Amino acid sequence: MRSVAFASRNRQTKKLHHLLIRCRADGNARTVAITGAFGSGKTTMINGFAEDARRNGALVLTATGSRHERAFPLGVVSQLLASAGPDAPGSTPGTASVSASPAEVMRDAFASLTELATRNTVVVAIDDAHLSDTLSLFCVSYLLSSMPPLPIMAVLTGPPEITRVAGHGCGPAGMTTHLRLDPLSEPEVHLLATQALTGPVSDAFVHDCHAASGGSPLLAGALISDSRASATGDAVVAGEEFAEAVRRFLHRGPDTVLQVASTAAVLGDDGSADLLGRTSDLDAAGVTQALALLNDAGLLDGTRFRHARTRDLVLDRISPWDRVRMHRRAADVLRASGASEQAWSRHVAAARRLSVQWIPPMPRLSDQARPEESDADLVYLCLESAALSTVAERGPAAGGRGPAGADTAAPAAAPVVSADPVGRRTRAEPVLDPRRRVERAFTTIVTEGPNAMAVARLEQALHQSPLEHATVDTIALALSGLVYSDLTSRARPWCDQFLREAANGPAHWQARFAAIRAEVALRGGEFERAVADADAALHHASVEAWGVGVGEPLATYVMGCTALGEHHKAESLLALELPDEIIRSRFALPYINARGHHHQATNRLSAALDDFLTCGELAAEWGLDQPAFVSWRTGAAQTFLRLGDHDRARQLLDEQLVRLGQTPGRTRGVTLRLLAMTRDGEERRAVLSSAVGELERHRDAHELSLARRDLAEVEARLSDESAPRTLALSKAPLSGPASRVPGAGRPAARMAGTAAQAQVSALGVQPAARPESAIERLSEAEWRVVTLVARGHTNKAIATRLYITVSTVEQHLTRVYRKLGVRHRKDLVAYIDRSGRTAGREGVGREGVRRDA
Repeated sequence: MRSVAFASRNRQTKKLHHLLIRCRADGNARTVAITGAFGSGKTTMINGFAEDARRNGALVLTATGSRHERAFPLGVVSQLLASAGPDAPGSTPGTASVSASPAEVMRDAFASLTELATRNTVVVAIDDAHLSDTLSLFCVSYLLSSMPPLPIMAVLTGPPEITRVAGHGCGPAGMTTHLRLDPLSEPEVHLLATQALTGPVSDAFVHDCHAASGGSPLLAGALISDSRASATGDAVVAGEEFAEAVRRFLHRGPDTVLQVASTAAVLGDDGSADLLGRTSDLDAAGVTQALALLNDAGLLDGTRFRHARTRDLVLDRISPWDRVRMHRRAADVLRASGASEQAWSRHVAAARRLSVQWIPPMPRLSDQARPEESDADLVYLCLESAALSTVAERGPAAGGRGPAGADTAAPAAAPVVSADPVGRRTRAEPVLDPRRRVERAFTTIVTEGPNAMAVARLEQALHQSPLEHATVDTIALALSGLVYSDLTSRARPWCDQFLREAANGPAHWQARFAAIRAEVALRGGEFERAVADADAALHHASVEAWGVGVGEPLATYVMGCTALGEHHKAESLLALELPDEIIRSRFALPYINARGHHHQATNRLSAALDDFLTCGELAAEWGLDQPAFVSWRTGAAQTFLRLGDHDRARQLLDEQLVRLGQTPGRTRGVTLRLLAMTRDGEERRAVLSSAVGELERHRDAHELSLARRDLAEVEARLSDESAPRTLALSKAPLSGPASRVPGAGRPAARMAGTAAQAQVSALGVQPAARPESAIERLSEAEWRVVTLVARGHTNKAIATRLYITVSTVEQHLTRVYRKLGVRHRKDLVAYIDRSGRTAGREGVGREGVRRDA
């Protein structure tokens, strides 16, 4: 369909060729910006024009912008230089962004382009210019606005915003041309159809095709191809080509466009611009802009989908739990807006149907009740929550079933809240069976993050569920939920117990629990055990038997092999043929993430970054962007650090900490360790100390060893830097005492102390033992908090600075108050002010604070 679509743009094509002829004739540079909606034919037009220009003797330099390559500076400029060929002056394919500074690249590109244009007419064609990296856009803008009178024609494609780059002009004023590709008219669609189909084309077919595509050349061409393949006469068929075209748009569209499209698909005929905004929580401007893009692309007509297949394809991209949430939100908005009961009840019913797979059903309501919790429902839910919270906080329970060595003993079953004398269950009694409780808890963990109630539900189910055919899925899901809550120390003994019990059952039981145990070992830094268990999981059940679920044990296997340096083994695992459906399941996320780590370990950084960012896009799209489930930002940040882009790495790690919230865990420790690599000096030491604390509590031997190594290196470096200043006792480490003697542990301080002691001993007098001051009894962590209190920081600011919770700051201060014998913050500051002149600790008193500020 490419040549047909290009032929339908005769007017624009002739305009391009006319501009090239004039450029060649008068020797003046020109710029053309081709704009239009997605699927309007911009790529087809620029490629066709480039081919024609090349056939007519012009030198054509080509490049394509890409969202995934925007992180690589001067990537588009490198493409242009590479396309010039090895004989062109100054062109060194593939090295422009690495071996030279940006200024040098611009200078060389300018000189090369100028020299090329003195020999021949030059066409610079950049498709999707708006997706170019920032530095390349700056270079292109500079080159276009600074060219001398030479036969150079630059052609850029993109959305209307790209005219801002082209608008700088090229050469003399008035040499910039804007070509907008509007939707096709019905006669143009008729032209497409007649050249693609054999036999006569009816007006009805053309009308229906134009209505279903909105005049989009991409969608219209896909419909014509699908209809030709199905041979259904005058009927317009939306088949696989049409579906692929829609998926391409959805994949490349901005987040707001996808959000509005998803909301419109859920609302269906109930949609309006106002309702779309209220249901999606977007402002009016965002909704208006997204609707314009969707209408221009031919997917929507106003707020409704032009073709039912398009709506189905959008719905397919929404995860089940998100659809439940959106239907419930739609019901609330419609009811609040005064819509009919029939309108909002459709969404309530849809939410109930979808909840079967992922979320327990909504409470059963009477015919008169409105679709929201009644008072009795609310009481029931609150009592159930309180019961589970009590279970979670109560700790070991006598007589509970549980594995030996578990961190906490069995929580008792949630009690019946209320029952009448004859034993009839009242509304306040819990009614959800263990499977539904586990499904709800698991869904909460992977979509919203871990919380105490969800964990209590999982552990309650583990204690109450013997291993049998009816419970194996529930047990496996509960164990996975603990792992995704960063509670591997609590999942480990359960896995070991169920592995022993599964030895007497079917092979697929052993496969399930071996896979989970492998993930536990991987997160604990036990890579040999992880590889062995993952291998056992694939031994007990084939890839075919696993189905889409094979993504998890395979990902663990690849990660373990990569950590052990067995890259050939990891490569062979990644070459296994997997079910096509895996890419549409949650099991794709750990698999893509593991592949990214393998690419990173084998120095294929571009491929690694593409995997990590793709994983992040899918996780966000499916509502599964929880770091403890799949920490794609960790891998992406590691890659950016290796590329030297500390700012991008810091941004991703900061985002990850925000998503983790105040939840402690291994993922938080790993994040802090990497974040420390973007910090310097004392700040790096403080962040690494917090990372070590997290990893010590959550038992990842490998990551803990890395964090301790980094911390030792930082402390050694800081000690070396401060050595010349350590003769004075007031120069002790800011972060806390290395020993109970101020300045001890550093070479100069030890020498000074030894010399002083020798002088006293020579006089025949033994120095009296100096009693340890109260301030020197503070721990490292307490000392860091005290130092920041002295500088006037609030508890919240201290927590942010040290990457700990506000509650932890308050606990440190409580212990400090007790050790120092003070009752209030102002008393603590006064004590520090007095002690700073005698305790010998740097930065304690007011003078010390001013020195360090």
